[in-house]
Parts: sequence; structure tokens; C-alpha cells
Amino acid sequence: MNIDLSRLATQQAYAAVTEYRITEWTTITQVGAAVDALTGLPACPNPAVLRDRRPREIAEYLIHNLAGDTVFVVQTGGVAYVVRPAFSELEVYYHFDGDTLTLWSGTALPVDITSHSWSLNWEYLHGSMINSTWVTPQTGFIGVEELLSGAILDCRDGEVNQTDHLPDLFAATPRRTESSFDRTRDMCRELLLASVAHKTSGYEGKVGIAASGGLDSSVVAVATALCHPDSALPLINTYRDDDESSDEREYFAALARAIPGAQPHYIETSEGVSRTDTSADLFAPAPRPSKIAAAGPLNQRIHAKLAELGCTRLLSGDGGDQLFLRLSRATLAPELVGEAATRAARVRVLSALAAHQHKSIWTMARAARRPAEDTEHWRNMFGDLAFRAPSVLARPPREMALIPSTEKVSTWPLSVAFQYVALRNAEMNRIALADSTSTERKPALFWPLIRSSLTAPRTHHLHDGIDRAVERAMFTQLPSEIVHRIGKGGGRDLDTRYDYRRLAQGLLDSELCDRNLLDRQELTQLADGHTPDGDTRFALIRAAVTNEWIAHALATT
Repeated sequence: MNIDLSRLATQQAYAAVTEYRITEWTTITQVGAAVDALTGLPACPNPAVLRDRRPREIAEYLIHNLAGDTVFVVQTGGVAYVVRPAFSELEVYYHFDGDTLTLWSGTALPVDITSHSWSLNWEYLHGSMINSTWVTPQTGFIGVEELLSGAILDCRDGEVNQTDHLPDLFAATPRRTESSFDRTRDMCRELLLASVAHKTSGYEGKVGIAASGGLDSSVVAVATALCHPDSALPLINTYRDDDESSDEREYFAALARAIPGAQPHYIETSEGVSRTDTSADLFAPAPRPSKIAAAGPLNQRIHAKLAELGCTRLLSGDGGDQLFLRLSRATLAPELVGEAATRAARVRVLSALAAHQHKSIWTMARAARRPAEDTEHWRNMFGDLAFRAPSVLARPPREMALIPSTEKVSTWPLSVAFQYVALRNAEMNRIALADSTSTERKPALFWPLIRSSLTAPRTHHLHDGIDRAVERAMFTQLPSEIVHRIGKGGGRDLDTRYDYRRLAQGLLDSELCDRNLLDRQELTQLADGHTPDGDTRFALIRAAVTNEWIAHALATT
């Protein structure tokens, strides 16, 4: 089997390629920098440790012991194993034609790959319209797949098979019971700093922060300032003059004042945004319709500002809610009560939950005994709501799972399953913008940090009645008005974001409709001015994004 690695690093600035010779016949090619999976400190494969292991054992050692935004290719003779560590943000796609395995990285398709004539994967396109958070190796093209993070690609005997190890990594992470809240906070702080250092290595003076004024992005901003104390730090805030509910400039200004050397920049985003399409002209050719394509105009303006400032790396707080467990107290009640060691401790937990929820202690006791399968969170991840299609979309032809290894993950404690599914969801918040010179990284997506959050008792995440307590206590530099924020402003109302009548009209003549993936009768009613409900609005947006991606894909391949 031939393996073409020539495109694996070409689209990743500062992604150095290093080769390690393990034996006379076995090599490891590493793209990007790696860190130790426990400490988060820089690390690399050790030939002395790996010399007596078989290639498959080397691949498994790498995925269990190393992490970071990197990928490894273990080769010996005609056999290869491609390893993408847990939550590596270096995306890897591949195509196997029966003879040659071609690998590439990056959100956009390489120019020479777009010249191929690919067939569209209608099953994937249908499923992703129903639920854009679907985690699968499939893409919009038949023959092009993504190597998911936490997975190993086994390439031998003329076959290519992907094995997902991420559930095993989660399951092997023990829950600490003896540590104090202060220890959890200190560990998470050190690992967040390690994440920022890793994701900005080589970008000194070229890093910008998308900072809304919310807790997640503010924590990232403070951590970045501590990692790069001698660099000016651009902070970029977006707002809309026509939407007061999403205006967070007061909080953003407080953050900018708290960070020495911060350079605040404001971008007004209401002007020039199309209400009749999803601005497909802004995007580069990509393997899939972007889950966040509707935010394309906003992201384009952020990236344009970064280019103006000379920045080539963007950090965001995406994934922070999931990492630090933004869940309701009622949802966490079974695990909070379960961690209490004595009956008196359980009563104290229930009393605190009841007081905060303004419920009786008996109501909270019932909530603590509620099976996970009865909760909306569980149903959205593993049950009947995962692929529930509004009437404008055709129902899936078969039962579908939102994530690989659903049978295993669905049996975990609900908070751990939530972190697993939701952090994989955050991984998918990527967008390929045409002519962008910047890449985005999310410090929350760092396996050593995620592992530390997983090991922490749930009572540390909800500590002294405070939700996301670990994140709130992480840095004394955070302004108090951000530390004590209960919620954030909402985005612009969906009912005014698009002209849904025009979206429906544009879909009536689409191949999606011709293939019966959309209901023509429902579309006709919407095109005639029928007011869509919230689920239908989302469905129309996803259908429009998919339809425009198809047109773009057919024009460039």
C-alpha cells in the first residue's frame, strides 16, 4: 500500500514534520507538536520505549500517552497506522483508492483534491441536515472520510479501517474522591495555561482572542495574557446595533481593562448580512457543509480584522461550557447525591439543591432518583430526539446513532456522557473561509485538561451552590462582573435572522427536493408565506447551507 503524506502538513502553518526511526524497518512521522497526555507538557515519541513493540502496539501507546494538536503515522513495510490523538485540532481527512492512501489536514480541501470528480454522499447530507452535531467519519463526498480525534486508522492488506478509542480513554479516566476543590482548581488552571502555550507555540505576537465578554472566552484571554506577558493581545468583540440582547460590550470592556496590554477591537456585524442565503461565496471548498455556516459573515469579519492586525492564530472559548459542566442542578442531582458519603451529607446536598431551585427537598429527592434515560439530555444524545426530523425534512430511512460507540457511552453517568458528546460537538464548530490567513484553536479542547475535568468530583463543578465553580475561581485577574455572570445575552432572534420564505423558495428547485429529502408540500406552504416554528427554521437554515454547499462542491470538483 502506498501512503501519500505530502498534503498532511502543507495547510498547517508551524506544523513541523518530524521523523523518528524506531527500528531498521519502523518509523514514526509526526506532524505538529505533541504533549504528555497527563501533564500537558511538551513530549515526543521515545524510540527506546517503543523499540520492542509491534506497530499496532506503538499506535496504541501513542494514543494513550500523547496528546495535543498533532498526528502520527507509524509505518513498517506495507503496513501503516495513522493516529490522531484525543481532541487533536489538526483535522485529518483521507481517501483510499485501493492502492494509495492520500492524507491531508485542515478544514478546507487542498486545491489538487478539488480537481477530482467526487460523488456526493446523500446519506450523510440527509443526516447532517436533521442533526448537524452528528459525529461520523463520513463527509459530503463518497470516498472522503475524516479520521476522528481519538481514533487509529489501520492500513494493511489493501484495506483501511478506523477504530475509535476515545470512549476507552474516557472510561479509563478515574473519578477522584479525595482531592480538594482548591487542588482541582489549581490543576485545571495549570493545564489551561499548558493548553494555551501549546496552541500558540510559534505564533508569538500573532495571536488574537474572540472575546464576547462571557466567562469562557474571558478565561482564555487571561490565560493567553499570562502565557505571553510581553506581547500585545488583540481582543475582538462582535455586536449588533439592532440587537440589544447580544450586546456584551460592557463586560468586554471590563475584561480589556483587567488585562495589561490588551488591545480591544469592536466589530459591528449587522450591516451587509444576507437574509436570503447563507453567504456560500465566503467559504473555501470543504469536505462537509459547515455546522456553523450561518455564522460565516461574522467569522469572515473577525478573520479580516485578524489579517489587518497581522494575527494568524485565533483563540476562542468554544467548548468551555461543556468542559466545565454547564448543566442544571436537577440534571446533576443523581451524581451530586451519589458522591455524598453519608446519609447526613446526602440530606445536605438535597437541601442545598432544593433551596436553589425553590423546590421541596422531596422534589429534589425524586429528581435524584430519576433514570438518566428519562431526561431530555439523554434523549437528545441517545434516544428518540437525536434524529427527530421536523416535517419539512424526510425522516431518516434507518435508525441512526449521533456518535460512534453509542451503546457504551449511553450507559455512563449523564454528566460524563454530556461532556463526551458536547465536546465532540465543539470539535465540529469549524469553518473554512476563503482567503483566510488565520486558524482557530480552542484551548478547552486539550485532552490533559479534559481528563482533569473528568476526574474531578461533580461537587467541585457545582461548589458552594455556584455552577461552573472551577472555571469561575481559576484566575484572580478575571473582573468580578464576569466571574459572577449567571448567563449571557442571546443571539439575534431566529424569526428575524433570515427571510424564511425566500429560503424555502430557493429550496423548491433543489436536488434535495428532487431526491425527496425535503417535503415539497411543506416547502411550498413555507414559500407561500406560512410562518415556520423554531425547529423548522433550523431545518430550513441547515437545508439552505447544504444546498449551497452542494452547488459550491459541484462547481469546484
